[in-house]
Amino acid sequence: MAAIAGIKNIEAYRREINSSDSGEDKCRLCHCPLPDGYLEPWKDQSNNGIIRLEMWTRICQAHTRETLEDEWQKKGYPKPDWGTLASRTTKYLCVLKNIVANKVDSRFRDRFAQQQREIKGNTALLLRQERKLPFPGYYGPRGADILLDAIVSQLGSKVGDTAKKDPLIARGGVSAFIQQVLVPEVAIRLIAEDMKVSERAAFRILEESVEIGEKLNSTGERGDLYNDADGDNWVDVNATQRRQSRVNPDESWEEMDY
Repeated sequence: MAAIAGIKNIEAYRREINSSDSGEDKCRLCHCPLPDGYLEPWKDQSNNGIIRLEMWTRICQAHTRETLEDEWQKKGYPKPDWGTLASRTTKYLCVLKNIVANKVDSRFRDRFAQQQREIKGNTALLLRQERKLPFPGYYGPRGADILLDAIVSQLGSKVGDTAKKDPLIARGGVSAFIQQVLVPEVAIRLIAEDMKVSERAAFRILEESVEIGEKLNSTGERGDLYNDADGDNWVDVNATQRRQSRVNPDESWEEMDY
């Protein structure tokens, strides 16, 4: 019965969205006001000038992106050069190595440690707590994939070796440590470069620009990860990273495969 009621609610919602225009330029999905005349080109593409649910979805995506692009310009964020992003990490390898060795303070390492204490080794709790990866500010998921691949290729073995004697990395996993600690750490320094600000200011920019980066730079392009123009060598980094399992809890962690 609940399923039937849900279907009826969906159909009622669809009929409401598909109903004739109220005369007010407002998005039917997010209810944000739209500029005068914004809907006219969309009506020209529809049957009888009635905008249906499927088109409202496209409208919502379009006007949201335009709003975020305006915000991007007002904030003065640069247009990322995806082709050079990976190579820019090289100058920060020394500080990243010190973070891995826990020789310098890292707020992201502290957060990672707090997370591990909260879940007590039960990674399923991460899903229940609806935790999201800390995307690197306005670089978004696309930048996160590029930075992850660059750091793994340069420091993956070192982090794997450190996991054998560092309980934090061993519990959380090498890939998770790189994603949640090293990627945002290098992103702060890249943002400081971009915006010509201190690392403290860059951290604030990273935090406040996560949403805009997630929405405007949400997906990578073929060839991002290997600077391969035709994309023949493209791979999904997140799908290829894996953590070696421990057969015996008392045994040391095996070296990561990269």
